[in-house]
Amino acid sequence: MVEQPRCGFCTHTVSHGIGQFARGAVHTNSLEGFWSQVKRSISGTHHSVSKKWLQNYVNEFAFRYNRRKAFASMFSHIVAKAGERHVEAA
Repeated sequence: MVEQPRCGFCTHTVSHGIGQFARGAVHTNSLEGFWSQVKRSISGTHHSVSKKWLQNYVNEFAFRYNRRKAFASMFSHIVAKAGERHVEAA
């Protein structure tokens, strides 16, 4: 089932209730992998995170996860983006 675009994303669903865990390229493995990495990072590196800062940590992990297969280094990407913002602000 394809839902209407929300926040710029088209979403698909699987129905775990009827034993469906994948439908072609639609599955939950990536999402489960992401949250597993977030939980391991928080407990392994940060040990705990307050509710106040949790969204900031999740945003950072999402940034890293979405670029995990990128050719350019994450540092180069961040420096380039920082330069773009500086030019736009001037």
